[in-house]
Amino acid sequence: MRGQVGRIGVVKITVSPRDAQDGQMWKIVGWASNKNEKVFSFLCVKTSITPRSYTFNEGRVILYNVIMLELLQMAAIFGGLYILYALTIKKWNYTTEAQRKARRELLKQKGLSNTFYFIHERTLLLLNLFSGGLFSLFWLFRQWQAARRGYKRLDGQPLKTSPLWRTLLFPWSFFELNALINRICEYMHHTPAFPPFIWSTAWLVCLIGIFAAPGWWKWVSYFGWCWVPAVLQNRLNALAPQTLPKRPQVSEIVASAIGFLLTVGVLGVVLIIK
Repeated sequence: MRGQVGRIGVVKITVSPRDAQDGQMWKIVGWASNKNEKVFSFLCVKTSITPRSYTFNEGRVILYNVIMLELLQMAAIFGGLYILYALTIKKWNYTTEAQRKARRELLKQKGLSNTFYFIHERTLLLLNLFSGGLFSLFWLFRQWQAARRGYKRLDGQPLKTSPLWRTLLFPWSFFELNALINRICEYMHHTPAFPPFIWSTAWLVCLIGIFAAPGWWKWVSYFGWCWVPAVLQNRLNALAPQTLPKRPQVSEIVASAIGFLLTVGVLGVVLIIK
């Protein structure tokens, strides 16, 4: 790459084919040389090796790789979310028994379940990774199938939507499942997971990233999509009546294999079309 000074007040940066690697991210930052010291910047994601030129106001221009900067920003975001979680988590150390009873009644009013689908969290992660991420849908179906059997509310209302529809509507039902798991964990005096809006948003962002993120960020998004259900399962497994085996069941292996075949088939069709 090289910087080239054009007419007065303009600096032009040309990215050569050698530097323009597919999916690589660079940030271009320029400082105006006037008295105000104005700062401007933007992120450029290169998608081809075609030379490109970028024009800025007068001043020196720095072009540098920002992968580490982006990782630090992500770490800061997750750190902030954890602080928010720590501040908003419901605890059982209320001052009086009346407060504790009121909290229990509120959880019952929102709905609880005494049956869930239990699987070792590492097994869930591995099966999900192997299946192209589709095992998450099988996991979601099994969770709602089990939760529906033991679901109770103070008003007696059952879960009306079937497990199949809840699986198909996974962006909504994942949020509901996260909330249900947190309620039962709190009711049983166990530490709940992050609030639903955090994990549900992260899960959907990872799904979008699988298709839209550049370069190796697709793989980070894919791992995140597979990892988030395992995080919730880890909290849920604290309620398991017995120690969970790490070896998967036959039905789980079959579901993961079907997901793998579907993923390979879809990728094959995409490559043929291209």
